[in-house]
Amino acid sequence: MKEAIIKLKAESNLSCYKLAATFNQLYAAEHGITVGKTFVAETVRAHAYEIGQLRKRWKRQRPKSMPRNTIWAMDMTGKGDQPGHCHSILGILDHGSRMALALIPLSDRRFLTLLRWLIATIETYGKPKVIRTDNKRDLRPNDSQSPCDYWASAINVRSLVIPGKTAGLNACLVP
Repeated sequence: MKEAIIKLKAESNLSCYKLAATFNQLYAAEHGITVGKTFVAETVRAHAYEIGQLRKRWKRQRPKSMPRNTIWAMDMTGKGDQPGHCHSILGILDHGSRMALALIPLSDRRFLTLLRWLIATIETYGKPKVIRTDNKRDLRPNDSQSPCDYWASAINVRSLVIPGKTAGLNACLVP
């Protein structure tokens, strides 16, 4: 029971109240045991070092390997120069190899420009099974169509829209 509480606390940063509720939802029906927030608080306090070690080990763990060209992430960002002009950059990343397949400065943000660069990247590296995009307006041809529908039909791949959670291109470009 204590091991489960320690593992839940290491996986999440829940309060003792929410941790007790989560534990009870997961284990009460199966084992017939419930815990209170006081017991959880005392367990977390007594095993704080062990929880920290678990978090550290999971944080440093190597990610599972994926085959190449399975999932690509596509995102756009802007980077400013000295006079203050913002330049658009298209980034296409492969999740399997963790390689930046394309970091392209764009002259404009039109949909056809993006599609042209995506097709050029596919010609170079091969076609992925899935392309992850966010729901940005620039990544779709018109306001009524989602990027998921259009990318899938344009290049015959499955597209996945995860709002706000794509390539993390901004973090890659921080000086």
